[in-house]
Amino acid sequence: MKDLSVMTIEQRAFYLAKRAYAAEWRKKNREKLNEYQRNFYLKQGEKKSMSETPISDND
Repeated sequence: MKDLSVMTIEQRAFYLAKRAYAAEWRKKNREKLNEYQRNFYLKQGEKKSMSETPISDND
C-alpha cells in the first residue's frame, strides 16, 4: 500500500477513489474475477510445466 502521508490532497483523493471503485467492481463482478484468476493460474501452470518438462520423442 502506498504511503498516503506523502501524497498531496488531490493525489490522495484520486488514489482512494480509484481503490473504492475497484473494490466495488470486484464485489459486483465476482464471476468475472474468478474466471480471470482461473485463466491466469492455468496459463502459469502451463508455462511452468513446459519449462520443467523437456519433451522427448525417444521414449
